Amino acid sequence: MCVNPLIEELAQKRFKYSKLFDDQAAILRKDPVVYQKAFDNVSNFEGIGKVGQPWMPKADEKDAYMMHLEDICEMEPNTQVSPMSH
Repeated sequence: MCVNPLIEELAQKRFKYSKLFDDQAAILRKDPVVYQKAFDNVSNFEGIGKVGQPWMPKADEKDAYMMHLEDICEMEPNTQVSPMSH
């Protein structure tokens, strides 16, 4: 069976980030104070959608949007919450 390389790459990224989010969520659930601080911090990020704000890019902005998402995916996680401290 021949696997499409793009599909394989997308599947690997989905798995990687799903696991990362699940692991971080488990840490945050253990400490409501840290959870609230993390929520407040992320809510203040520039570019984070706000309630009622449309999030889909316009047709002529999709390439730039996809490049922006790639940049985000390449970022190393940075947190003040240590998994070992909880």
